[in-house]
Amino acid sequence: MSIYGTTAAFLEVRDWTDMAEGEPFTERDVRNSSKVCLVGQTLVRELFSGQSPIGKEIRIQNVAFKVIGVMGAKGANMMGMDQDDIVLAPWTTIKYRVSGSSASASASSQSSSSSSSTAVNTLNDIYPGSQQNLYPAPSATQQADTPAGALRDVNQIMAAAASSGQIPEAIIR
Repeated sequence: MSIYGTTAAFLEVRDWTDMAEGEPFTERDVRNSSKVCLVGQTLVRELFSGQSPIGKEIRIQNVAFKVIGVMGAKGANMMGMDQDDIVLAPWTTIKYRVSGSSASASASSQSSSSSSSTAVNTLNDIYPGSQQNLYPAPSATQQADTPAGALRDVNQIMAAAASSGQIPEAIIR
């Protein structure tokens, strides 16, 4: 089974907008770290014996999630993996409620990891010029638009262009 903490746009990007039942979660659910989820057809069959799971709860890492939607059948992907054996939930809920991270812990772990990185496994003594910054400092607008530590544990980013003609523009942005 795959558990994805994601945004509300995931279904559109994956061309999975047909819901078999219920409704997808919203950006409001993401902002509020709502304990809601969507499940795939395989989970409906295996966990709920084919009965409607809408309004029922499933537990992920001992956190109860209310099932608000069932995604339409997708079948196996080209690697032969079952795409319907899936749970989707707001990424904020997975990050802060399931994985045990907190915004303050993320910020403090970033600062502690940056201070310890110069003490261990560093080439600063061998290559003194390596202490220069490779990237420009973020602007005030960029800092304001990026919550501290929010994207620290991103494993995958998916994007889609609305048409094949828009692919070059999507790549540039």
